[in-house]
Amino acid sequence: MKTRLNRISPGDLGLLFGFTGFIVSIPIIVFALCTMGPGTTVTLKGFFSLTFKDSLEPIALILAYPFLNALAGLIGGFLVAWLYNFYARLFKGIAVDLQ
Repeated sequence: MKTRLNRISPGDLGLLFGFTGFIVSIPIIVFALCTMGPGTTVTLKGFFSLTFKDSLEPIALILAYPFLNALAGLIGGFLVAWLYNFYARLFKGIAVDLQ
């Protein structure tokens, strides 16, 4: 049965993107903390990118990294759903086959 996807809840998609950004960041910070030491450069890439050189002081920022990615995912998901809802009114949404 084909139907049209006319609306996506911005709050739900924002929470999904935010949770995904948080979970994906966990292995990255574990690896960063394990490999960080004197004379190393650590670069964390995601929604936000952070680079640290030659110090152990930015551990608090590294631990905050998943929360920054979650916030960016929340905002990004909300904006994507809002834009989809806006354009779905103009172009009738996406055809979805539900079984």
